[in-house]
Amino acid sequence: MKKVISAILVLMLCIAMPLTAFAAEGEFVPSISYKDAPEASSATLDGEDITDSLAITSILEALGDKLPQLGGFLTKRYREPYLHFTLESPDGSQKETFLEFSTGKPTVDLSVFSHAPLQGSVLVLDEIGGMELLNPDFTSALEDLLSTDTPILGVIKGEGPASALINALGLTEAYTRAAQNLRQKLRTDPNTLVYECTQFDENALHLARQWAEEYCHD
Repeated sequence: MKKVISAILVLMLCIAMPLTAFAAEGEFVPSISYKDAPEASSATLDGEDITDSLAITSILEALGDKLPQLGGFLTKRYREPYLHFTLESPDGSQKETFLEFSTGKPTVDLSVFSHAPLQGSVLVLDEIGGMELLNPDFTSALEDLLSTDTPILGVIKGEGPASALINALGLTEAYTRAAQNLRQKLRTDPNTLVYECTQFDENALHLARQWAEEYCHD
């Protein structure tokens, strides 16, 4: 199993050559609710608020101090000076805002995903299956990446979170089709394990730790 993907949690663990693991979000949780975001719960990493998906919480705990060594990206939420969401490399060297609420209404910049950091020998992806699927540069790069033997540990939006995203941001049918196709691709990939749960699950953490032990080395 090379790929592990979790969807809140759908944790996809693919161990066939390099492991790809994705966690699929099976339930829409407050931390990624745009309408109720100011009241949403949050986690803290180095003193900063971040998106608090149950899946990525497991991943961060499993990776520990190995995280900055990985390629890929994390999605983080900040509340100051106004609510905004960024795409950041695990080592913090790259950081760009793709969604912000400075006027009280959502403003989206899909161009950020055109240069999402998808390079590296081992990657963490938090998260995929969202609005970035409307960026053809990103989807093409992601498709190329998923066709390789690169070990990936990540989070993918489940159908519940995707539906909430559609309602909150008014996304189109093109997004719905792209999200469904991505989930289907990952679930049918023999080198990918998708682990699904709707709340924190010790099994998800165990799978993420197994992946980290196999593919993250000093």
